[in-house]
Amino acid sequence: MRAPTLSARRRDSSGPARTGGSRVDQFRRDLRFGVRHLARRPGLTAAAVLTLALGIGANTAVYSVVSGVLMEPLPYPQPDRLVRVFDDHTRFPRFPLSPANFLDYRDRDLPFQDFALFMRADLQLAEGERPERLTAMRVSAGFFRVLGISPLLGRGFTSDEELQGSHYVAVLSHRLWQQRFAADPDILGRTIELSGRPFTVIGVAQPGIQHPGGDFRSVPHGQPVDVWWPLVLGPGEQPRFSHYLNGIARLRDGVLLEQASAAAKAVASEVAEAHPHAIGPCTVELEPLRDDVVGQARPMLLVLLGAAGLILLIACVNVAGVMFARAAERRSEIAVRIALGAGSGHLLRQMLVEGALVALLGGAAGLALAVWALPQLLGMAPAGLPRLYAIGMDGRALSFAPAATAATALFAGLAPAFHARRFDVASTLRADSGGALRRAARSRRAFVVAQAALAVVLLVGAGLLLRTFVELRRVDPGFRPEGVLTASLSLPSARYPARQDRAAFHRELVDRLEALPSVRAAGVSYALPWTGYDESTGFEIEGWAPPPDLILTMRYHFVSRGFLQSIGVPLVAGRQLTRGDDAEAPAVVLINESMARHYWTEQADAGQPLGSRLRFYGRTWTVVGIVGDVKDGPAAARAEPAVFIPVLQWPMRSVAVALRTEGDPLRLAEPLRQTVAGLDPGLPIADVRTLADVAAANTADARFTVWLVGLFAAVALALAVVGLYGLMSYLVGQRTREIAVRMALGAGRSHVLRLVVGEGVVLAAVGLGLGLVASLAFARLMATLLYGVAPFDPATLVGVAAVLLLVAGAACYLPARRAAAVEPMRAMR
Repeated sequence: MRAPTLSARRRDSSGPARTGGSRVDQFRRDLRFGVRHLARRPGLTAAAVLTLALGIGANTAVYSVVSGVLMEPLPYPQPDRLVRVFDDHTRFPRFPLSPANFLDYRDRDLPFQDFALFMRADLQLAEGERPERLTAMRVSAGFFRVLGISPLLGRGFTSDEELQGSHYVAVLSHRLWQQRFAADPDILGRTIELSGRPFTVIGVAQPGIQHPGGDFRSVPHGQPVDVWWPLVLGPGEQPRFSHYLNGIARLRDGVLLEQASAAAKAVASEVAEAHPHAIGPCTVELEPLRDDVVGQARPMLLVLLGAAGLILLIACVNVAGVMFARAAERRSEIAVRIALGAGSGHLLRQMLVEGALVALLGGAAGLALAVWALPQLLGMAPAGLPRLYAIGMDGRALSFAPAATAATALFAGLAPAFHARRFDVASTLRADSGGALRRAARSRRAFVVAQAALAVVLLVGAGLLLRTFVELRRVDPGFRPEGVLTASLSLPSARYPARQDRAAFHRELVDRLEALPSVRAAGVSYALPWTGYDESTGFEIEGWAPPPDLILTMRYHFVSRGFLQSIGVPLVAGRQLTRGDDAEAPAVVLINESMARHYWTEQADAGQPLGSRLRFYGRTWTVVGIVGDVKDGPAAARAEPAVFIPVLQWPMRSVAVALRTEGDPLRLAEPLRQTVAGLDPGLPIADVRTLADVAAANTADARFTVWLVGLFAAVALALAVVGLYGLMSYLVGQRTREIAVRMALGAGRSHVLRLVVGEGVVLAAVGLGLGLVASLAFARLMATLLYGVAPFDPATLVGVAAVLLLVAGAACYLPARRAAAVEPMRAMR
């Protein structure tokens, strides 16, 4: 009589040993048995544990980053009620606010509990031996109320302190108060000198206050601020066409974002009707502060989390395949246990316990790996990644590892248990297990195909990101960043009140810098390229009336002589700026090729650019030169029309210095400081770095993403190759007699090689096809991270296919060689 299969035996799981003992005792027996069984194959057990450790460790580390950046609440009371406020125009989305628009909005009934502005305006603190530049923000009244954070000492600003002459009051950061003023409890009311002017301290901020960010004349979210001082919004009329202020508001309780947005647009419509805008009517856009802070980082982090998740899934499939193979190897043992009365519950519990043991060991190792990897990950993270301060191995991240471990244990244990349910005891005891072996081989093939498919998804993602990074590196920046030292400084208004004072400083500074040894060119500018500067203005071309639908706008830059030469922007036509282009000389400007092409070549009625006269800022300027294009950033679609104004004719307080040098530019850092100190001992310099570092920061996100996804793809490919190698080795072992018969009947070694390698390559090809289909969704998720390459780039797909098939062929070659070396007579005996 045929012995029943396991699926037909629905007994209690105690079997012969179920004559007593509690469930705890049964669990202890299963645990001891599982430990002994895993210890018999330490190599396979270690491989499974290491595989899971990689998957769980990578996921836990990446999840910690995602949790800190995207999930951790912003460090303000009721942060979901905070919104960024923008002027909005069809040509200029997310436009900074203008002062006049802000005052009109604030005077009307907006659904805001509080509404404020802020912009960066650094100050100098000259106390001590060496002057220090402080990161300072100018803010309107109500700024601290918007954030919901009261000062630790004193108070915030009032609307009276927005008036000219009443604005020399300051709120100090807690860090500055402690470090530079020894946490003086009597600091309130004390007068300190900042940038040469007396400021009255009216408050000290709470410790650890986080700046809310802002993408225009601001500092990133979370970066510390040293001092806050008031914006001047009166008396007198404020400009309506200059948009340079960051807006932030707190919604009233009970007001939804959609309601607030509709009310703000209605108010903006009233203001636009009362004050027609030169570039057309502006409306108002509201965006949750969280979206503004993390918006650009979200796609990158989701891609990384998806890539790490695929690694964990591959690891689970790999371990399930190992456990499945071990269950197949134990078919005789399982048959004997069933014949002796072991029930389905007992075997299922036993296999789940073994899977759980592997998963627990892998989870513990993975958690240790994550604790080690997280600091390394943060060390590689781009400086612009928001909310770095919030990233850590917190409770949410620590709970992720046990959850992943539990899921892995269930997956790893159920796969062999499902195989055991279909176990035929009689055929196994008769050593007639061909059907069981064939079923086991089919299941292992399915695991290998799944691993290959998942690896393809990661390989496609890594290939697209690598192509993007290469395309970004190929972009001609329009300037030459190598060998250039940069720094920034700001002239205090108290010591440099007049334009001629600032112009004289800039002229003398450039003269002295040019005289330094190994300096080939030197100059100053309002901003360095690729640092987010994108300020524009309207203008007129004298003698030309543009079409009614053409609005003339351009970027504007303030530069000294030598600056464009120092950063390597070429002269195309005309002349460069000279030392004589000062306030006493005729007003002149340079334009870039994009402006010459757009407003002269494409608009033929405008005449020739050289010698043309432009009207803006209430003055008339003559075009004397055309220089090369510099885009706003490497991923910008094109260079915007731009004009370069001599800084001696429009001297700025804050400037960036650029020195083109021979050799290592950082060697000139100290000579630069000494040169500035020789002109003004109380003037600090900051942001000393090379222009190459400035340029590299713009590709840091792409570099970080391609490195991590590429690493995950390499791990995935390695796991898939190991799985394929293991399968082919298993199949070769099971088919030794078949191969021997083939060789005895005349099959050559090359035939056997082709047979084994071909089967492995076919499995890889099936996984490749499935993976390419699955990669469509992953590529679509990555679309916002790509530059110069389509999400379904044929070259990338062909490259991935070639890599996978070549590696699969190599993985199958060793088992194939072993099969081809079989001695037919010995194998058949």
